[in-house]
Amino acid sequence: TTTTATTTTTTSATTTTTATLTTTPATTMDNTPTTLSSPPSFANCKTLIADKLNLYWDLDWENNVGTFGLQGKFTDNMWAAFGVPESETVAAMIGSDVTIVGFAASSAFAKDYYLSAKSQCNYQSASSGVCPDSLLGNESNNNVQLIFSENDNGVGFVAWKRPLDSGDTQYDHPFSMTSRSYVYAMGPLTEASTASLPIVLYHGSAHADPSFKLDLSVTPSESCDFLSGDSGNNNGEGTTNATCGIASIAGVTTFVVTTGTNFNYPNPPAWGLSYHINGQESPELRVQRGIKYNFIIKATDQHPFYITNDIIGGRANADMETVYAGSESSWGTEAQPLNLTWTPTDSTPDVVYYQCWFHQKFGWKIIVEGTEADVANGGQTTSGPTSTAETTTTTEYPCDGSCTCNHVYVGRTAEFTSYQHRWGGKLTIIDDCTFQVEEFSYDGNAPAAYWWGASDSSQTALRMGFRLISSRRISASPNGGVTRTLMLDDGITWDDVNVLAGWCETFTAVFGYVDLRTAMGGINLSTEPPQQMCTQSPRDDAECVSLINDDFTLHWTVENDHVTIIAEYDNAPGWVGIAIPETAGRMIGADAVIASDSIAPTSYNLQEKSTSGVIPTSTSRIANASYHRVGNSVELKFTRLLDNGMSVISENDDIDFIWAMGSDQSLAYHGSSRGGFQVNLLQSQSSQTSTSTNSIQSGRYFHAVLMCLAWGVILPLGPIFAGAMKHSKPVERPMWFKMHLYCQIIGTTLATVGFFYAIFRFRESGLSNTYSHKNFGVVIMCLTWLQVGFAFFRPKPTPSIERVVWEILHWLLGRTLIVLGVLNLLVGIQLLHDVSGEDRKRWFVGFATAFLIVYLITEFTAKAFTNEIDVLDDDDDDPLKEKYSLNDGESTL
Repeated sequence: TTTTATTTTTTSATTTTTATLTTTPATTMDNTPTTLSSPPSFANCKTLIADKLNLYWDLDWENNVGTFGLQGKFTDNMWAAFGVPESETVAAMIGSDVTIVGFAASSAFAKDYYLSAKSQCNYQSASSGVCPDSLLGNESNNNVQLIFSENDNGVGFVAWKRPLDSGDTQYDHPFSMTSRSYVYAMGPLTEASTASLPIVLYHGSAHADPSFKLDLSVTPSESCDFLSGDSGNNNGEGTTNATCGIASIAGVTTFVVTTGTNFNYPNPPAWGLSYHINGQESPELRVQRGIKYNFIIKATDQHPFYITNDIIGGRANADMETVYAGSESSWGTEAQPLNLTWTPTDSTPDVVYYQCWFHQKFGWKIIVEGTEADVANGGQTTSGPTSTAETTTTTEYPCDGSCTCNHVYVGRTAEFTSYQHRWGGKLTIIDDCTFQVEEFSYDGNAPAAYWWGASDSSQTALRMGFRLISSRRISASPNGGVTRTLMLDDGITWDDVNVLAGWCETFTAVFGYVDLRTAMGGINLSTEPPQQMCTQSPRDDAECVSLINDDFTLHWTVENDHVTIIAEYDNAPGWVGIAIPETAGRMIGADAVIASDSIAPTSYNLQEKSTSGVIPTSTSRIANASYHRVGNSVELKFTRLLDNGMSVISENDDIDFIWAMGSDQSLAYHGSSRGGFQVNLLQSQSSQTSTSTNSIQSGRYFHAVLMCLAWGVILPLGPIFAGAMKHSKPVERPMWFKMHLYCQIIGTTLATVGFFYAIFRFRESGLSNTYSHKNFGVVIMCLTWLQVGFAFFRPKPTPSIERVVWEILHWLLGRTLIVLGVLNLLVGIQLLHDVSGEDRKRWFVGFATAFLIVYLITEFTAKAFTNEIDVLDDDDDDPLKEKYSLNDGESTL
């Protein structure tokens, strides 16, 4: 079957391109690449991203073959994708079957991928991420065939064919003859990518909107604009052979080393965490030989830091690698950081790596430049610091008549912060329309870098920013030392700009910035410090991210008076929830949002640790809520006010959160699948609130110890002392009575304190034996206080019916309480094990041992005294026998 179609595309001069593509009727694809001498012609075209990405297609439904093409501003080490999501109504990434095309190492590729998670593919286990079908299954699962590729002047074109319905229900979805959702995106590849194994990084904002739909059976009414090549401008600006996705840090001598998520680790496979340097995920560092560098290490004792020539790290090749700095002891914490110094020398290789002593692939490259002589002779360096201290300028800039000098920013100067792409230099505002950058450096490896203005340095404000010079991209200055003098576009004034930045439009990434409000010189109108940037979320619908643990990740965006929260749960078979607690780590009083497959996202008040105490709010405190599940991975998304009347979220403070997951779709006890954490929404700094959990556990220990002492040791001594009193000499009986009395007072006091502490501290935990332990305890304590009342209102110790009845009841109730108290004590130990995993054997043995020791000592002492009294009683000459008698009411008490 021969399909011929003509597509007319428009450039500066109208041209018509016609080509013929011969397709073979088939239901499966021969995956061997086919080379066509010219691009295939297509009957249909749709612009997916204006000026960036076009989709072309022809569908042969009869023979089950689709021919597709993507034309876009993606070149070497970049990718583009188009495919079918799992849902027909929502263009969601997870669960999508896509074709990813692009160029790696100057070779084209087109491959079949399945997207099971928003992360790089786990190439070791092929279990999750953006993975090729051939890795998830075998080569027969790759149903995409490359048929044409072209890469010219910054514009790439890749064509492929594939079955419209491959029959693969595990990794593929069929195309539709009606309108449905489709996904598309474009982004960078890792440096390690090849055409046979391209490894994609995140796409930034270049992707399909969730509402995007397309009817492939209908020719679109609009035509596509041909994407012209980017030959730069008169400044030579505009490179297209690299990405904004991988950070590069240069021009500084201090690096702060922490850990964080690695959604874009440049040397996959990654395992979830990696070093973050100065807040950037696994950046490339550039250093100068002969300069001393400081690494402030805060990555904990789990991740000792060292510098090596091994790209793997983790001492995997210890017998062959060279260690240039660091060791197994090179670790520090947030509270006690370690300062590791390193001065690269002429013998240091051009490329080394910062790595973790214990874990492989935890760090990335250090590019070493220059010579020691450059520094010794005072020469310029390419990556050393441009200055050792900030300086204040008082220079007056005369106006030349073309622009005024009235704005307060005129004369202000400051060094750029540097985040990536070797960005650096000193900015000075010359006049009301001109700025100058001295000692400017930028490696040029970004596809769409512009001088950028924004209201502040937050990621949200930067995304809403604008070009200061719309027609000119930033030209490279990889060796530094360049001075640029630039003028704002007409209509832009310094009133519109508080932050001046280097910005990549394609990947919405900042290279460096200056906050003009705090720059030196001129009139400082504000002392507000520049905002620290949070860790950028890989999601395009969130600004910030914090990986709490292996099962829970939090994304968020703060805008004006509200925050959008996206909670991602792994290993979640049932319901999920997130809450802001009234007291850190505690469920009671929390402001929660809970959802499941059978429960729409709903706001709740958590009044008790039971299903009856989880109360839906009368008025919903959330908006734009959604819930999505793929297997055991769940996403819960909602928007709420920063102050919703029950809980308050401050962007500048550490906020306490708790989260939980259940095994059922209906609300039930969560077991151990829960946790607490703190997160700073401005800086993405998070920590597990183990102190809160430990506080609750310490409270359980406190209650358990009080009750063990009361019911397991002290209160049982009372009957022992009472028994000893009966067999003692009358003159000794007051002593035994007092010991009996003190034991009961002390034991009852400890039991009362432990009882009320538990009532107000814990309430229910959701387990059935909690209720029996609590209710049993209430009965026991009420009877205990009744026994105390009996003791205070006892009849006088004279022979009488009342006294006999009282003694019987007092004896019977006392022994009963001891038995009940010990039984409930055992229930409590079992409950402690159920709610916290505490070793119950240790508590049982400890309690029994303590009781036995105290009992034996007390019993031995009592018998020793009573035996001595028996000997005295045998002495007929004992004068005490004449003074005391068993019937003496004054002495028998």
